[in-house]
Amino acid sequence: MAGETHNATQSSATQERTAVVTGGTSGIGAAIVQTLTDAGWRVISLSRRNTVDTPTFAASASVVHCPVDLTTPQGVQLACEVVRIHVEQLHLLVNCAGSIAPEERIAHVAYAEVERSLRLHALAPMFLTQGLADLLRQAGGSVVHIGSVYDEIADTDVAGYALAKAVLPQLTRMQARELAPRVRVNLVRPGHIDTPMTRAAPADYLAAVAAKTPLGTLGRAADVAQAVMFLASEGARFITGAELRVDGGYLTNAGLAS
Repeated sequence: MAGETHNATQSSATQERTAVVTGGTSGIGAAIVQTLTDAGWRVISLSRRNTVDTPTFAASASVVHCPVDLTTPQGVQLACEVVRIHVEQLHLLVNCAGSIAPEERIAHVAYAEVERSLRLHALAPMFLTQGLADLLRQAGGSVVHIGSVYDEIADTDVAGYALAKAVLPQLTRMQARELAPRVRVNLVRPGHIDTPMTRAAPADYLAAVAAKTPLGTLGRAADVAQAVMFLASEGARFITGAELRVDGGYLTNAGLAS
């Protein structure tokens, strides 16, 4: 009987865990939302998109989807206001929203595209975390930024994206220091993950990437979601300011002749 009471208490606590996921309607973000809801979390998904790619959680009572443009200060402020309407404390913030412009080659990328990339990939994570810090402190929660291995690969074909992602390791360290001891802040750095954004690249490029990846394949969005779940768990209670690569070992081959 005591065991049954204990399990019921644990189940109730699990149902009360709340998360905010940006970019939660597609790719890695959608996988994170799915993984969280499968584990009993209540999730607020923030994205510019009005539809979701994963029907299994589209109509779920565990997910509130809020269309919002995180590339503007007004959008970030609105996002914080929306979150406060739905929750009084926040256990997890995942800054995952991301995109790559059609033309990102460093010799041709437009100023506006680089600015937009910085707003989405760097400023939105910075100011969403700032705006929700009190809710995170109340829950003793954590923040997980979704970066990229391109933060250290000098690929001139994705200049705006890579430049913006390169901000996140430093932001992670600063926020980990600022929000301790109540809130942990960590960074997940995916490699080449099989998502709609990645599949927009030429097939021969993706084949070459898989060949250069020690594990021999592209990753799955669920691989990144599991890394986020670990960093949000009690098992990571002593981890903050850290970077976790989920790239199949790709960076171990970076710069090596084929």
